[in-house]
Formats: sequence, C-alpha cells, structure tokens
Amino acid sequence: MRRRIIFEKRTKSQPSQDSQSSNFTQEKNLFRLDKKLKVAYNLVRQSVLFKRLVGILDQQEIDFLRAMYSRNVIRLGKYSFRPNAGVAQGSVISPYLFDIFIEDLFKEIVLNKKLVPMQNVLAYADDVLVVCSGLGKLKDIIQTVEQWSNVNGMLLNRKKSAVVEFLPRYARSDVYRGQQIMGIPVETKYKYLGVWLNQKLNLDPQLVHIKRKSDFIRASLGPVLSKCSLGYRKNLWDLFVRPLFEFTLPIHTFEPAATRKDKLRRLVKYTFKSFCRISKTAPDVLIHRLCGYDVDNRGKTLCQEQRAKWQRRSEKWSRIYKEKINILDIFSMSEVYQEEVLLETENGGISLCKEIPAVGVEYINLMTKLCPWCPAKSIMNARHLRETHNKEFPEPLILFEQVRKEQSLIKGTRVARLLLAHKRIKKRVDLLNKFLVEASGNNNGV
Repeated sequence: MRRRIIFEKRTKSQPSQDSQSSNFTQEKNLFRLDKKLKVAYNLVRQSVLFKRLVGILDQQEIDFLRAMYSRNVIRLGKYSFRPNAGVAQGSVISPYLFDIFIEDLFKEIVLNKKLVPMQNVLAYADDVLVVCSGLGKLKDIIQTVEQWSNVNGMLLNRKKSAVVEFLPRYARSDVYRGQQIMGIPVETKYKYLGVWLNQKLNLDPQLVHIKRKSDFIRASLGPVLSKCSLGYRKNLWDLFVRPLFEFTLPIHTFEPAATRKDKLRRLVKYTFKSFCRISKTAPDVLIHRLCGYDVDNRGKTLCQEQRAKWQRRSEKWSRIYKEKINILDIFSMSEVYQEEVLLETENGGISLCKEIPAVGVEYINLMTKLCPWCPAKSIMNARHLRETHNKEFPEPLILFEQVRKEQSLIKGTRVARLLLAHKRIKKRVDLLNKFLVEASGNNNGV
C-alpha cells in the first residue's frame, strides 16, 4: 500500500493556485512521501474490517460479505485452508473495503493528531496521497503510518517507498537523492496513479512515459492495426492511449512552459497518426477532425469540474470540523463513491472515423505524399493536383463526409455500409495510383 505525502517549496510572496495549495503559502518546503505496504490486500484482518463496516453498510450486507469470505478456500496441491485475512484480488468492491479498513489511519492523522486537514488526504484503495507542510509534520505522518501499520498487522516496504521534494524554479533542494528520511529513500521523481511527477512538476517525465508506452502498445497491436478499419483503429487509440493523456491533464493545465504544452499537443498527433498508420505529413486540420481530442479544452473542462467538486467537498468538511457533525450525516454513500462522468464533444472525430475502411487511410497517405511530377517536391494535395496537373480529387475530409452521407441512406447492415465506403474510396485510390504510375514511367523515360 502506498502512502504519498507531498511537500512543496514556496516563498511567502507566491500566490496560491487553489484551495488545496492555499494551506502552504506560508510554508518553506514541500515533500512527497511514497510509503508502500507489502501485500496490503492480503493482510486485511477480516474481523476488524467487519467491525468497521458497522454503521456504513446494513447488517444484511455485512452478513453477506462475512458469509462470502467464510466460504473462500485456498488449495495448494492436496492441501487446502480457509483464510481469515485479506480481501479478494480483482474484486470491484475490494478497493472500497480497503478504504474503509484504513479509515482509522486518516482519522488519526486528521482528527486526533490534526497534522493535516481532511481536504489534503486523497485515497483510492492502496494509493493514498497526503499533502502536508513542514518537515516536522512529514516525519510525524511517517511515524503515525508506521504505528498504525504495526497495530493493524501491515508490513511497511521501505525499499519501495520514496520521498520526492517539489521545488520552484531556481530553488535549492533541502534533501538529495540517496538520502533517507526515517528510512525512506529520497528520489527526484515518482509515479503516482499513472502520472510521473518530478521535482519541478513539469511535463518532461510524463511525455517520455507516454511515448514509450504508446509505442509499445502500437507494436503489440501491429497485426490488428494493419487489417482493421480506421474507426476501429481510433477506438483502440481511445482505449489504450487516450487515458495516458487524461492522466496528464492536471499537469498540462498548470504547466507554465508553452514549449512543453506544445510537445504534448504534438505527442497527441504523433500517437494518433502512428496508431491509425497515417502519414507524418498529414495536415493538422485533418488529424484534429479525425482524432477529435483537444488537450487544452479538455484540460480546462476537467479542472473546472474538479474545482467545483473539490470546493463542495471542502465546505462540507469545514462543517464537520466546526459543528462536529457525523460524517455520514453530511456525505451520502452515493456521493462518496459515485464518480462524475465528464462528457466531451468529439468535434466530429467519432462520426468521421466510424465505418471508414482501411483504404481510407491509404487515400490519406496518397494525398499527403510528395508529388513525383514536380521537381519542387510539393505535397500532392487536392489543391496542388487541381491547379498544377488539372486533376480533380477531393480532400480526404470532404470525401469521408460524402461517403458518410451515402451510408446514412442505406438501411442495410454495417457490412453493407463498409462495402459502400470501400467501393467509393477505392475508386479514388486506384485513380491516384494510376497517376503515380504514369509519373514513375515518365521519370524513367527521361
């Protein structure tokens, strides 16, 4: 189980960015501690868990969970036994059960010792982020986590734990890599919930991670990508690569360097082109329409929604502190565990890629090649073919929109619509290939 305590270096004159960071405007340093427990799910004491479920779940639900876990059997060859500890690996409810199990740790940190306010504690299963101010509080939280782990039968894995210090530009570090704080090593960067964070909180390590990960996924899916339609390729990109950018949006929104933001935009286009096997010379307008993903607008929308959600949660926790109200009287279970689904307009990305066969990618690549007829090596787009060679070929976007309109008039199956699109686009591809063959023959004759 991971414990992350973030601690950032600030000057008194620096303004706070949000309600979370406003707690540190008068502090000097900020560190991030990453504490990990060995096999956390396997060491949960079920008897303690069922006691802590009282008041959160109905008695019938608790009895159901107790009966379900009492029937678990682990077999090792000829031997078998019934475990009395641990929650099921891979179960959809295990992260929430684990959150309830470690709730006492948060109460100890927030309510009893009052080291940090509850707004500075973020937890999902065994990934926990705690924001604190001051090296003294950092050590107190480490000690509190260790004490709680010993009482509840957890084992702290110091080798996989880490401390990262966040620094503003030109600031000097108070700790250095290789140093240890209460046995926890200091690192310059660490991965948290799919996002790499370094000391400067910039996009550099995450950009390297996204490119390396997307290239690996694309290579693994190479046999599939070479034969599927454009729409299916985009679906695979949405499934495997787009979440990598979604995790990066908070850092991108607050990234001060315009060059790093531009690198992220180019990386979106690079990954989409490589997944869809589109030529590198394809225009940005075409890629934007096909991809339909704008990191700038998406980041602003996401941050606005989360700020409003965070503000509502902060106001309710303030009432709990001041009026000493029961937590369950303020937060309903559906509000605590229900995720807000953020819908996004795709700018035509889905509609244009859907039911476009692989030959559509071939047409795009042909329309973005260098013209073999021209010594200046101009891009062979629709305008160049019309004005220079008197050849009428539509732009890929216009051709796809025409095909989509024809498909909408067909009341047949998806296969029939794909066959229609393949027939219309293949005709254009054959004409372009004939044009290229003529150019190749002319060059050879010369």
